[in-house]
Amino acid sequence: MAAYYTAAGRGGRARLAKAHAEMSEGYQLCLSAQYAEALERFNQAETLFASAGDVYESHLSDYWIAYCLSQVDRLKESVTLLESLAEFSRQRGYRWLLSQALCWLANCQDLLGDHSRSIALDRQALEIAGSIGDTYNEQKILTQIALQYTQLGRPGHALQYHQRTLALAADAPPSPRQDWRNLTYTAQTFFSLGRYEAAAAYESEALRLCLGELNDPMLTHLSLTHLGMILAGLGRYAEAEGRVEESLCVARSVGPDPGGKKMVAYSLLQLGNLSRQAGDCRAALSRYDQALALYNGMEFDLDRYETRKGRLLCYLKGGDDSATREELARVLDLFEGNRALISEEQNRNSFFDAEQDVYDIAIGYAHSRGDYELAYAYSERARARSLLDLLRHGATGGAGGAEPDVNLAAAAAPLDPGAVRGRLPHSLQVVQYALLKDRLLIWVVSDTKFTVVERAIPASEVSAKSADERSHAPS
Repeated sequence: MAAYYTAAGRGGRARLAKAHAEMSEGYQLCLSAQYAEALERFNQAETLFASAGDVYESHLSDYWIAYCLSQVDRLKESVTLLESLAEFSRQRGYRWLLSQALCWLANCQDLLGDHSRSIALDRQALEIAGSIGDTYNEQKILTQIALQYTQLGRPGHALQYHQRTLALAADAPPSPRQDWRNLTYTAQTFFSLGRYEAAAAYESEALRLCLGELNDPMLTHLSLTHLGMILAGLGRYAEAEGRVEESLCVARSVGPDPGGKKMVAYSLLQLGNLSRQAGDCRAALSRYDQALALYNGMEFDLDRYETRKGRLLCYLKGGDDSATREELARVLDLFEGNRALISEEQNRNSFFDAEQDVYDIAIGYAHSRGDYELAYAYSERARARSLLDLLRHGATGGAGGAEPDVNLAAAAAPLDPGAVRGRLPHSLQVVQYALLKDRLLIWVVSDTKFTVVERAIPASEVSAKSADERSHAPS
């Protein structure tokens, strides 16, 4: 690089100096969440570097262009550019740049809902970062993997990655930005585990960093929103709503930048959740509707499912049968689409377990309307799905290494009740049950009959009796 700059000549060095000025301005705009403007700066820098024949720095500009594209909801363009950058870096042996490209490519795949692809890319990036001693990127990647496992319903597993991150941070040069990541993503994992006091301690420290050192509206917005939801978990609803309202103000202060639009939508979603938890479904639906209006049309897909699930719960509580039926169909379609993108058996199972209540809602709703066969069909869709996927489509071995897994080839749909009855021998009957929050449903199915029995018994009571039986069982 030094030899290149020496040989660049006066004109070339002038272009390079202007390119570096554009890059610096782009960095500053990113720190104030002005990603659309930053994108223009990085594009200018890339053009200047390329015209001066500076191949490496023109590709480094591509990384920041891809970063900004992802922030303004142009995720697929970002993915295309990052894949090209990764291939260039791989061919040239630029391992640091390759690790960076793979890490952000993993982030984009996560935002697009492809968790399996995201984790695989993060593992590649982590191996490279470790081999070159890049502890900053190691921490960043480990927190991304931890967040993935938290989202997939494996927060206990995520804690192992947080532990590795914090151990690296103890010996690494200080970095407030990476410290914020370590704190806020650990807080999210503790929140998922129901450890609200620990989550509040971590997120409060993350917010302190935002307000005292970082002054980045995107990070401040996330910490305020997350702290609000944690406080709600502690039953401190007035404080919780105040924090999330603050996050909404921060999001709106960003202005018309597309990144600000995503932030506003997220605050509105969480305000909807708070209103629903407080029993005010009218206010919740208003906020969900506002959030959904912003999410519709975005490539970013992670929060659309949660928004629609919140609306479904409100419609159920309000007894709006038509709206419930329509929203339930949308929620189940989104759920099945998300599940199909997860190829690892263990991750697919944990994701399904974490969202089991969606199918419990569907079973209870169909049964209450007298559609007993549909309730049974929902019950079939909620059980042993990975086994069915394996039997229908087979599997391949995972990547191996420290965390081997089975990769399921595809997602399969169970038979409908009519098809089940048609395949049963005359002398055979199936007894199947579903334990819902407030009742137990038992179906008896044969080739000639289909009956269902309902017993009003809370799931908590059944769980307690089951635990008591297990405690008295002979060892």
